[in-house]
Amino acid sequence: MRGVQSATRSRDPSGNPRGPHPRILQRFVATAIERSTLGLPRDIVEVSRTLMCDPFDSGASEAISGMAPTSALLPYLSHVSRDADPPSILLLIFQCLAIQRAELQRTALAAEFIATVPSGSAPGIRPTGVVVREMVSAAKRSILTLGYVITAEGGMLSLLQAAASRFVAIDVVCDREVRSAGLIAAAWPQGIPLPNLFTNAPAPGASSLAKMHCKLLLVDSSDLLITSANFTFHGMAANIEFGIRVRGQEAMLAQRFFDYLRQQQLVLPVAQSGA
Repeated sequence: MRGVQSATRSRDPSGNPRGPHPRILQRFVATAIERSTLGLPRDIVEVSRTLMCDPFDSGASEAISGMAPTSALLPYLSHVSRDADPPSILLLIFQCLAIQRAELQRTALAAEFIATVPSGSAPGIRPTGVVVREMVSAAKRSILTLGYVITAEGGMLSLLQAAASRFVAIDVVCDREVRSAGLIAAAWPQGIPLPNLFTNAPAPGASSLAKMHCKLLLVDSSDLLITSANFTFHGMAANIEFGIRVRGQEAMLAQRFFDYLRQQQLVLPVAQSGA
C-alpha cells in the first residue's frame, strides 16, 4: 500500500529520516479500542471496498470527504500517511489484511470431490455413501433430495426416516415415470412425518424420454452434494460415480433452483402430479 512508501520516505524539517514514534502505536491501539475492536482498520477496509481505491493514496481524500460515514477517517489517514512510523503502518495494514481474509473465508467456496467405485474408495476421495450418511445425519433443519431413482437398498430411506424422526423438514423430488415417490410413501413407517414428495410435472408434447434426472442432496441450505449417483445401492456403493460437495453460501442456489421448479410448476406434489 502506498502509505508504507510515504512513511519510509518521511523526513523531518532538516531532511533527515524520521525516527520511530513509539507513542504512535499506542495511539492507534487506543483509537481502535475507542472505535470498537479493530474499528479503524475495519473502516479502512470498507472505504477501500466501497471507493475501489487505496485509502492511503493522497488522491483518495476528496472521494472520502464526500462520504459522510467515512469522512471522519480523514484525520486518521492523514496522520498515518504523514507522521506514522513504518511499524505502526505495517500493524495497521496487517489488521486490514486480517479482516479481508476473514471476510473471504466466510464467502469462500469449500468443495470436496467424492466418488463411488466398486473397490469401495479411491485414493484421497471419500466414498459417496459415506458422505451422504454424514450429511443427512448432521441435518438440523431441512433436507432437499432430488433423485432420479431412490430405493431402500441404498440406505437413503433409513437415513431420511431417522432425520424425519428428529423433525427435520424433508422435500424429495423423484422422476414421475420411475415412481420412486410412491414406493417411498408406501414403505414409510407410521408415526414418522412423511416427507413432502414431488415429481416432475406431465409435459404435453414433451419427449417420452424427458426425465427428472437430477441427483442432488442439500442439507440445511448450506451443504450441497451434486452427484452422478442415484440414491440406490449401486449408486452409493457399486457403480463408478463422481460428485462434488459444496458448502457455504453457493449451496443456497440449489434451494432457489427447487423454488423455481415449484413456482414454474415443473415439479408438483405427488397428489397433484398423478404419479
